[in-house]
Amino acid sequence: MAAIPRKLVHALRNSLGRLSVHRRRIELDPVTERQRSSLTGLGEVLDELSAFADALDALDAGLGATSPPRVEARAAVGPSSTTIVGVGHLRPSSLSQTLPSPGLSPTQRASALGDDLEPTTPTSIEGATTSTASPSDPAPGTIIAESYRVLRPLGRGGMGSVVLARDDRLHRDVAVKVVDHVAWGGIDARQVFLREARAMARVQHPNVVTIFAFGEHDGAPYFAMEYVPGTTLERLLRARDQPLPLDRALSIIDQLCRGLEAIHRAGALHCDVKPANVLIGPSFRVAVADLGLSRIVGEQAAPLGGTPGYVAPEILARASGPDERVDVYAAGVIAYDLLTGRLPFEADSLSELVDKQLSAPVAAPSSVAELPEALDEILLRAMARDPAERHSSVEAFRRELLAVCNAVPRTYRDTLVFVVDDDAALRWGTTDIIAEHLPGSRIRVFRDGRDALAAADEERPDIAIVDLEMPGINGVELTAALRARPRGQQTDVVMVTGVGNARDWEVLHRLGASGFLLKPVDEAELGSLVRRLAIPN
Repeated sequence: MAAIPRKLVHALRNSLGRLSVHRRRIELDPVTERQRSSLTGLGEVLDELSAFADALDALDAGLGATSPPRVEARAAVGPSSTTIVGVGHLRPSSLSQTLPSPGLSPTQRASALGDDLEPTTPTSIEGATTSTASPSDPAPGTIIAESYRVLRPLGRGGMGSVVLARDDRLHRDVAVKVVDHVAWGGIDARQVFLREARAMARVQHPNVVTIFAFGEHDGAPYFAMEYVPGTTLERLLRARDQPLPLDRALSIIDQLCRGLEAIHRAGALHCDVKPANVLIGPSFRVAVADLGLSRIVGEQAAPLGGTPGYVAPEILARASGPDERVDVYAAGVIAYDLLTGRLPFEADSLSELVDKQLSAPVAAPSSVAELPEALDEILLRAMARDPAERHSSVEAFRRELLAVCNAVPRTYRDTLVFVVDDDAALRWGTTDIIAEHLPGSRIRVFRDGRDALAAADEERPDIAIVDLEMPGINGVELTAALRARPRGQQTDVVMVTGVGNARDWEVLHRLGASGFLLKPVDEAELGSLVRRLAIPN
């Protein structure tokens, strides 16, 4: 099948942007009830067109995915057992067992799990498996809780199904997770499910998927959560043929760790951090998902769990209960994979993988890829078998890692950045941040959108940092105008505002904006974003 012409998607998004700008202008003016009804109809049309454009993007991306999948399998879960999800390059077969008795040796414990795994495919929502639909799955058109209209399935897993739905009350897309009683048998799925919902609800952070509601549909528990269009880190890693660019990898690690920090600050642990549970959304936003194995710090009732290759050794060996350092270990494994292009341990069987985790040394990252030797101690410490030797927190790991990587000399002499803001202090403050994080880049400063647009006709910027509310041409209008220019789609637009809201971001996302930051801008956040977008020389 031929790829979807990019010009078609770009033209559709440009039209959507212009219509959205006009719609926003109308919303700001007094209108009659009849005009308001027409405006609602226009909004519904825009929503449908946007969904169509997203579908074209997804189809186009899917046509290029040719790399062989990793193998993944899930063992049975019980009130006194541990969930094991095998990940690695393993021989396909079948597995349906729980962790054996802790009295066995490490090799015996690994062998008792079986040597083979059943291949599955992760979804973009929870890293769960895509399988034959259950009769209990909500069908397209089903209305859940008088609000969520099911559009299509997103995937299935051991707990149940995830569907894409439209919130008809708030006019937004959501992901709805519904438990499958049949798959869970006699286990109290409601309690497990409720624990995940409560864990997610405790956290409000851009790098953690947001939960909106919890309830029951046809006797089955469900919760509605933020829909993050895009892919998973699992799929991104599977499709690569070499390590990711350093700044791209660092951005993922930085955001992943920030999300885990927020979970820990809320008094919870994730306990199943792995690439399939890390979502990559628009503009490479990272969001941690699937807290199904999470537990509250100090809680003893929740069953332990994790994924071989990512689960901490003390959990595999049942040597101690979990604390923040189990998530530090998993973050270290993901960072190792992102920076070196390979996992610290690869095996032909689950028993071999577990045995290596419990006894084999990890190759120094600098011996595997062209990386600073200073990274070796940081990554190996994060993956230490003894939790007492690891970083005490994800934040400590993140700060040490970024300090070393950011010290690697890079220049951005071919990168042109526009800063467009009518506030002089913010304009020059932003310029200082960019100069520090993109050394050698060329920076042009404008106080209004018209001057910036005229300059863009002479030379297209690689990145534009734009204030949303400006006299003359505002940020939304400037973004739409840039997108309509030849090669304008190649400019990354970052919107900065003190008054914007979710609706503004929705419009800007449709226009292809690469970021949306609130004033006062966090220097580290803006610096990380522009380094992710720029290409060093």
